Formats: sequence, C-alpha cells, structure tokens
Amino acid sequence: MSKQTADKNKPAIFANYVPDDEQAIDPRGFELDDPSWIPGYSEIIQANEIAAADPLVWANQHAGTGITKEKMYQVIGATPRDVPVTFRWLRVTGPDGGNSYNADEDRAQYVERGYRAVRKQDLENWGLGLPPAAHIGADGMIRRLDTALFVVDGKREKAFQEWQARMTAEAENRVERQGESGVAITSEVLDRGTYEHSFKLTT
Repeated sequence: MSKQTADKNKPAIFANYVPDDEQAIDPRGFELDDPSWIPGYSEIIQANEIAAADPLVWANQHAGTGITKEKMYQVIGATPRDVPVTFRWLRVTGPDGGNSYNADEDRAQYVERGYRAVRKQDLENWGLGLPPAAHIGADGMIRRLDTALFVVDGKREKAFQEWQARMTAEAENRVERQGESGVAITSEVLDRGTYEHSFKLTT
C-alpha cells in the first residue's frame, strides 16, 4: 500500500498518520461512496461501530492480518467517543424537487422531537466539513437531492430511543399476554405520540 497524504477533512488527531501494515484495510475514501458522509463526524461514528464489534468476531474476521481495532482507529483518524449531537438527513421536497405533503409530515415528527436544520456555520463551529455530496440551498439549508441535514442534541435523541425501546418491549409483552389469556389488547402506535423530555439543544 502506498503512502497517502493526510485528508484535510479528517479530524486532526491522527491527520499525519500513515499505516505501516501492508495488509491494513484503508477505509479512507468511504466518503466518496457514502453521500450521507459528514467529514469529521462520520469518522467518529465509524470508530464507535468498530469499538462495538464483538472482540471474538473481530479477531476471527481479521485473523493473521495484524489488523487491530486500534490500528483501524488510526487509519480512520478518529477514536471512539460520545457525540454531542445526532445528525439525520430528512426529506424536505418530493423526488422532483417540488412540495411534498408526505415529506412535510415525516419531517414534522422529527421537528417535534427537537430536530432543526443544520447551517454551514453550525458545521464550522463544530469543526466539521460540508458533506461532499451536498450543497447550500437558497434557504441556507444543507441539501442533498430531496433531503436536508438536520440535527438534535445527542442525549435527547438517546433518551427518545430508550423510551421507544421501552414502549416497544411493553407492547410486545402485552401481545404475549394476549396470546396467553385470549384477551384482546390494542397496541399503541409508537411512531408518534407524546414524548416528554428534559434535554435542551445547546449546540
């Protein structure tokens, strides 16, 4: 593997690192294949996914290659860590670029959960790069095809996911009890509904 120059869009912590393992898998350039890639953020998400991989499964997959999780963190240019915000690409128009009631309705559900549109200044304040497949729209939103980039406080989104998981588990438990008792029980629709939280987006 030939030496590569540092990617200016990557987090600076390992910007000058060049892997010395000829068999290392080099994930650089993934952003060219992934239109949702957010330079400086997606690397951390990738590192978090590697960290979460089962150690035995990882060892079996990379047996004899010398590839460790630590080497992959260095190649990626990021280490596992909590992220303060959660990004999501949400539809803002129809496929043809026109108004879309369905897109507005879907987006409204996330706005109710605290999501807001990301601006270029936000990315700059957080030290992140503009997604390579995106552009700045006339309204200032970061757009990609019929979607735009939205953000929410990471703790707030985590709390919502935990709440939704509890509701799903409770609904499944009610269905199991229904089968045992023969009593009909109506499950709630979990996609929407009341969600109380105490987090405030400060970023």
